[in-house]
Amino acid sequence: MSHSQPATPIEYLPEEVLCEIFSCCLPSPQRSITLSPKHAPVLLTHVCKRWRRTAIAFPILWTWLKIVLPTEVQLEGTKHLVPTQALKRSKMAPLNIQLTFEGSITTTLTHPAFINQFLLPISKSLTRLTLTQVAVAQLQALPPGLFPSLERLYLQPILQSWGPDDIGYSELIVAFRDAPSLHHVAISRWMLDVREIDVLLPAERITHFIVGSSIELGDESDCQFFLSHYLPNFTNLRYLFLNLNYHGDILESLDDLAAQTTRMESVRSLFLDFWPEGLSYPTLFSLFDFPNVRKLRLEGDSLDFIQFDWTFPVFLNKIKAMAQLEHLSLFSSTFPDTLLPLLFAETPHLTVLDVRLPNDGLEEKLFPLLTLGLDPEKHLLPKLRVLVIEPWHYTTIKSTSFSEFVESRARQGNLKKIILCGGPTRMVDHKPLIESIQPLISEGFITVEQIIHEVDFDWNGWAYRDSDLNDWLEVEAAIR
Repeated sequence: MSHSQPATPIEYLPEEVLCEIFSCCLPSPQRSITLSPKHAPVLLTHVCKRWRRTAIAFPILWTWLKIVLPTEVQLEGTKHLVPTQALKRSKMAPLNIQLTFEGSITTTLTHPAFINQFLLPISKSLTRLTLTQVAVAQLQALPPGLFPSLERLYLQPILQSWGPDDIGYSELIVAFRDAPSLHHVAISRWMLDVREIDVLLPAERITHFIVGSSIELGDESDCQFFLSHYLPNFTNLRYLFLNLNYHGDILESLDDLAAQTTRMESVRSLFLDFWPEGLSYPTLFSLFDFPNVRKLRLEGDSLDFIQFDWTFPVFLNKIKAMAQLEHLSLFSSTFPDTLLPLLFAETPHLTVLDVRLPNDGLEEKLFPLLTLGLDPEKHLLPKLRVLVIEPWHYTTIKSTSFSEFVESRARQGNLKKIILCGGPTRMVDHKPLIESIQPLISEGFITVEQIIHEVDFDWNGWAYRDSDLNDWLEVEAAIR
């Protein structure tokens, strides 16, 4: 007579069914998957022998991993802290790794080849790689030809000056130069001098290029070099995000380069972030033509381009030349009353307008400006179909001018949809706005969608709505 414990129904499940269940246990979004024992996939290995065996043998569970290590690993090369066994469990499945170092580096590295040793065993299957707070010398130590399958790369290097004893490593970062599949690249911080410490990329293959949150350009000439000699090499870009964080008066010198205009025919989405005071994108804009742009985002502390009288006409002409522009996104704390009428007059083909402006800018400027009157000749944005509103500092928008705008647009124009955005714990009460246009909703003239993003945000909620970025949000820090 057997005294063994009776089997539970789950023990009869086939391996493939159990694997499917395990896949559903992984945290969402995938980029948040870690090696914490409190969550899958590691948690699944702690239940019973069969689950442990099945989970370890199932490569898909181990293909997205966010690994956080103390920065001392870069200094000391401490091997026992590296989860090499977990990385090997992905076998040859496409691997997506986010490697982040916590802490700061204040001394010269003693083990600058640590990243090389870490990545070498898995380099052939890597398709996405994020390296955050990694020292420049670590990147310089990586050899070329290491990443045959790499498709998406995000670098956030630690900027550090190296002394005269730091020899043996080229100043160029060459590991990604020959990556045959690489097409998405984001760099959160540029190098101290773009002409000396450079990231060599297969520029002609890059389709998405983000130059992100803090591009530390050494001086005015570095900024010129990046714009006039580096960026034009990316001849097949479809998506370009630029944040040129240079504090200084570069208008006159950059104007001298205007005669060397570069046409970037392939760019479809262009995002310009210019928070530093004194930086004028109209002048930078004059270096390039983007004739086929369909989506444009302008973000900055002030959109007061008009103060630069001699460059503003150039800016408007460039906007006017974007004959295919359909989607315009504006995010600014201040802008002159005259900007929006002039800007909208040059963008008659817009179908989507995405705004994050102060509430008084919406209530007193935008909504009245776009409310349709009796004279069709004075109508701005006649093709507007979708308006996206991201509230400023999560305060409620007054409904009076909003309802008048929607009433005129829904009945006389083409407006079909209003999208109201917020975060999970900081959602603005949009009920007054919705109630003010309820008759139009009931009659089918307009639809309203409320989007609650997966995280609260202050600066980059738009990225969660961007079709080019919503499956590449590990680069979120680069666009803050």
